[in-house]
Amino acid sequence: MQQKKFVEAVLFMSPQPLALGDIAEAIEGESYTSTKKAVLDFMKEFNSRDSALEVVQVQDTFQMRVKPEYHSVASQFASQGIFHKGIMKTLALIAFKQPITQSAVIKYRNNKAYDHVAKLMGEGFITREPRGRTFVLRTTKKFLEHFGDKGLKEKKESAQ
Repeated sequence: MQQKKFVEAVLFMSPQPLALGDIAEAIEGESYTSTKKAVLDFMKEFNSRDSALEVVQVQDTFQMRVKPEYHSVASQFASQGIFHKGIMKTLALIAFKQPITQSAVIKYRNNKAYDHVAKLMGEGFITREPRGRTFVLRTTKKFLEHFGDKGLKEKKESAQ
């Protein structure tokens, strides 16, 4: 029982999704297997509540967040995002224009976008595949899980 409370505290305090290894490390003395069981049990129990919050599994990580239907009400109270404004602009360009070449992103944004692309790839929000002397950039499933697909749906509807 105590282990679930530690899991809840760790997930509540983290602004970013946490890997099981990080959670196990935070809960000193617990094995990876027992931590995984505690996280999955906590997630099931927590998500069965009538709450504006949810615990989600994003690839191999876990995060406590506001349910999408409450974003519009709660977002004005959110603290600083996980990326600074420049990276968010680069990510928005990639999401809206995808698939887009890295050279086009650099042209529209500037040379700092090379660092932005590296950071976004490292965090798992975009992928890139070689095409000639450049790369083609696309958002990932993690992007959709984190930001939702509302903007992408709007793009598709306006294109029709």
